[in-house]
Amino acid sequence: TYLLGMPVLQNNQTLATLTTLSHFPQGKGINDLRACEGFFLPPLLSAVCGEYGALVSERVLLYVLPGVLRIFPESLHSLLASLCGRLEASSLFAAGVAPALSDATDSLRGLLAVLNTARRLGQIDGQTLLHLIGSLPSPSTSSSSGGGDAPATIQFQGPALLGQLEYLITTALVHSDESLRLAALELICVSPKLTELPTLFELSMVRRFLSLNLKVPHPQFRYQILSVLQRLLTRLKEGAAKAYKPGKSTSPVPHPGDASLTDVVDFVNWFSFLLASSLYPGAPYPRKALPLEVYKLLVEVWSPAPLDTNKTEKNAKMMEHMVSTHKFCVWLSPQLKMFDRMNTSILFNNLWDRFDRCREWACSVLMAFPTPLPGFEQPDTVITLVEWGLRLAAGPKNRECDTGALVLKVLYKKYVQHLGWRISFDAEGRASIEEPPKETAATSFHLGAQVFFVSQLLDVLQRHVDVASKDLGEAAQHHPMHGVMLTLRYVLLEMDTSMNVKSKERTNIMDGWRAQVERLIATLVNAVNVVLRVVADRAPEGFAEQDAPSRPLLAANASADADQEPVADEDEGDGEDEDEDDDAPSPFVSTKHRVLRGQMVSFY
Repeated sequence: TYLLGMPVLQNNQTLATLTTLSHFPQGKGINDLRACEGFFLPPLLSAVCGEYGALVSERVLLYVLPGVLRIFPESLHSLLASLCGRLEASSLFAAGVAPALSDATDSLRGLLAVLNTARRLGQIDGQTLLHLIGSLPSPSTSSSSGGGDAPATIQFQGPALLGQLEYLITTALVHSDESLRLAALELICVSPKLTELPTLFELSMVRRFLSLNLKVPHPQFRYQILSVLQRLLTRLKEGAAKAYKPGKSTSPVPHPGDASLTDVVDFVNWFSFLLASSLYPGAPYPRKALPLEVYKLLVEVWSPAPLDTNKTEKNAKMMEHMVSTHKFCVWLSPQLKMFDRMNTSILFNNLWDRFDRCREWACSVLMAFPTPLPGFEQPDTVITLVEWGLRLAAGPKNRECDTGALVLKVLYKKYVQHLGWRISFDAEGRASIEEPPKETAATSFHLGAQVFFVSQLLDVLQRHVDVASKDLGEAAQHHPMHGVMLTLRYVLLEMDTSMNVKSKERTNIMDGWRAQVERLIATLVNAVNVVLRVVADRAPEGFAEQDAPSRPLLAANASADADQEPVADEDEGDGEDEDEDDDAPSPFVSTKHRVLRGQMVSFY
């Protein structure tokens, strides 16, 4: 009963009280421990299962339960046995009864909370879960330490329900309550040991969860899943890199039931295929949001990013670990199917998605892909993408402009900046590619290719400005400036400012950039002068108000505007400025309507 008041105290007071209790059973045998458990175990179980309200349960799980398990690691068995007894007494395992009843749900939530806390403290691991579900025989001996920091390997005996933990975790993973699903996922994914390989049971449970939970409507739940999966993928990579032995295709499994390197490759390939299958055309936003974010995370974790040789790591052991992990990723990369032409094409198609965030995520995944992009290693295949991006960037719709700009941004990053390809395109939108000669210095040629690509985009922008200065209607329909400007913005943000070249070459490159910046400013000034005619002039298309009665279509539009104008004057004027013309429309409404009328005049 005294323990029920502890969650409302401060954290240090709670732990101090638990420390005082810890002196009671030390060195007095298992009977004294069971006697001590009789004081704190019943109220602790009631609080964990939420019998005293959500606030008390939250504070007990946050402050009291970790302290109890640190001081009394042997009590973990009693906690699990009691919770399993509650589940056995509930209707969770009754035939034909739904598992969402309140009593079973609270006991299941408490069981997952105890297992999660014990795993964070290192008292159970994947092997312990295998013992609990009955896949492995229980250890013959049990070891525990009163200090609590060392993992306690406990021989679980008692209720037969402990052997049904697989069913309990599966039930939680498919439960309608999101908190239960997340708790079960955290139990099988998160481990305090970063290099602990997941077991086959854990990977099978992750597969079951992902197959049913990729379409997430709530952003908060999506971010929580993403955080847990990030720790799982990092743990999978570090554990596999530790088990990898150079020169051997396979490696011995450290423990029975652990995943081998073959199992790791199969899981990653299955994961990437599952994510790509959710990126179909016309998929709703909740279906695409989580797969795109997880795909980006998957590529960032498993991509063999080059090591930065300019940074020297003070810790030699850490540097050795980074080198070995990099070698493992290089060895594993050809076996991963996430980097193939099909997935690259799927991501390029998602740049045409109707949701802005999905287009941004697809672009970020492509930016994390290896260079050159898988399936697009030859110049003729890249030329097709360049012409497609130019055609979309010159489109009048915002979605087309953004897609074209993102396509050109990816191609600039992968082929111009990394490979030094000189991509040029003429006035008709036909592209050509010049690869760098092998005897040319790579860095200087790459920087020169970046300047050349920007100059090509400025040529396109200048042609669009020239058309707009002559005919606004033609420019609005076939030569808009927005897409090209957006492409220039994306490209300049990705510009590589490092100048690791000789002083003479650096001077030439800086002169080239200076000339392009001056040209960009001049082109933008001309574009502003053209656009101001549309924004400031009340009739930029040359249509006058007095010409409206002579045109039946425009007269109908003018009469419709006149019917709405007195209401606008009454709402906005409030009786002021009575000398002004009542028929004069608002300048904001007038500009929009006049531009639309001008387009209809040119059409008819």
